[in-house]
Amino acid sequence: MECDLAEAYGIHDYTAYTARHIAVLVGGLSDGSRTKMALRGDKLTQDQILTAAIADNVALCRWLLSTDGAKGRNRPASVLAILTDDKKKESDAIAYDTPEDFRMAWAEITGG
Repeated sequence: MECDLAEAYGIHDYTAYTARHIAVLVGGLSDGSRTKMALRGDKLTQDQILTAAIADNVALCRWLLSTDGAKGRNRPASVLAILTDDKKKESDAIAYDTPEDFRMAWAEITGG
């Protein structure tokens, strides 16, 4: 949010403004701003999605005109599919809700 406020409005110290004023400014950020994308859970901007779709269609047209395309083999991978793939890497990280939860888990791990 701080980066978006600085980029869009030139505000480098948002604490100098009221929370209501900042909320209004954040509401006015473009749909491609980092803040709005994070709130929506978007990974890509609309421009990035359209660009990837165009690249996919150009590659598909080119492939269809090739000997591989005529034989139905070696179809190009979709750039859009690669960019929007939501496969998440599993992590062995553990999160705790409270410091007490962490202390209890630490005591179990360390034996004391």
